[in-house]
Amino acid sequence: MIHTNKKLKFILAPDSYKESLSAYDVSLAMETGIRNVFPKAEVIKLPIADGGEGTTTVLYDTCGGEIITKNVVSANGEQKDSSYLIFNNQAIIEVAEASGLEHIPKDERNPFLATSFGTGELMRDALDRGIRSFIIGLGGSACNDAGAGLLQALGIEVLDEKLQPVGYGNGEITCTETILYADFLAKYPDLVITVASDVTNVLYGKTGASLTFGKQKGAKSLEELELLDQNIKRFATCVEKTQNEKYNKLPGSGAAGGVGFALATLTKNFTIRSGIEVVLDLIQFDKHLPNTTLILTGEGATDFQTAYGKAPMGVAKRGLLHEVPTIIISGKVEGDLTELYAGGIVAAFSVLHSISTLEEAMDEAYENIAYTTEAIIRARF
Repeated sequence: MIHTNKKLKFILAPDSYKESLSAYDVSLAMETGIRNVFPKAEVIKLPIADGGEGTTTVLYDTCGGEIITKNVVSANGEQKDSSYLIFNNQAIIEVAEASGLEHIPKDERNPFLATSFGTGELMRDALDRGIRSFIIGLGGSACNDAGAGLLQALGIEVLDEKLQPVGYGNGEITCTETILYADFLAKYPDLVITVASDVTNVLYGKTGASLTFGKQKGAKSLEELELLDQNIKRFATCVEKTQNEKYNKLPGSGAAGGVGFALATLTKNFTIRSGIEVVLDLIQFDKHLPNTTLILTGEGATDFQTAYGKAPMGVAKRGLLHEVPTIIISGKVEGDLTELYAGGIVAAFSVLHSISTLEEAMDEAYENIAYTTEAIIRARF
C-alpha cells in the first residue's frame, strides 16, 4: 500500500465491455484496483452509456427509478418482453430494446420486414401512465421503416389507397397514401421528446438511413439498398404532405432507420442530442467533478473512432473543462489515438497483459481491469 497525505478522489465512468461486463461491473473492477492501493480514497462510480443498448440499465443503477417491462412486437414481428425506465417523471426508452438488431440472428435480418412497432408500444404504455416527457436512445436498431411502425403503435393510422392499414416494415410503407395525425396531436399537445443519438444522417439519399446502414441490417445488394431508400422517400413525402412541414433533411432523421424522422413529426418540442451528453446530464456527472483527482473511463475497444462521439470521449471532455485528467482502460486499444489525446485523454491502456483467446479475455475481464487499474494507480501516485 502506498501512503500519501493527499486526499484522493476518483470518478469511475466506464461504458460496458459488450458481451463481457456491464458498465457497473467494470466500475466495480476499477474500484477494486484502486482500493488495493488506497483503501480510504473517495471513489464515485458513475457507469455510463451512449444512448444505445444498456442505457436504461446504467441510468437505473446510478439514478434509480422504475423499470417497466411489457410484452411487445419485436423488430422481426415476434412477441418479446422489453423494458424501459421511468425516472423523474420521464420515460427513457432504447430503440435497441424492443426493435434491436442484436435480437435477430444475422441470417434472419431483413430490413424490408423489420418494424419499429414495439418501440411505439413502449411509448404508448408510458403515455397511458401519464408520462409526457421522453428520452429515446436510437442506437442499435434493426428497423428501416422510417418509424412507420412506431406511429402505428401510437394509434396514428397509416393507410393505403383503399384506406386500409399498411403492413409492417419498409416493404409495406411504400403503399402509404394517408396518415392521420390529428387525434394524436390533439390528445398530447404537451409532448416533449429528446432523442439521444450521435447519428446525424438525414432520412434518405446518399447519406440517408438506407444507403448508410441498410447493409448491416440485412440488405444484400446495391439494388436492395436503393429500393429501401425509395420506399422511405415515398413514405416521407406522404408524411410531410400531411404535416405541411419538411423533416427528412433534419440531422438525425435517418437515425434508427428513420425513427428519428417519425419522432420529430410528433411534437414541436423535439430535440436531438449526443447520447453521452444526455446520459452525463441525467446522472449529474458535472456536480461530482470538483476536487476530483482522476477520472477512469473505458469501453470494450478503443481506437481512433472513440474520439468521434463515443462515451469515453464525452467523459474526457467534461473532465477537461474542470481540469481533471482522464485515463481510458479498455479491453483493446489500437490505432492512431492522436485525437483522443487532443480531446482530454491523458493515456489509454489495454487490460490484456498476456496472449489469450477472445473467450479467455472476456472471462478474465474483471480481474484484468482490476490488475490494470492497480498498476496505473501505483505508477501515477
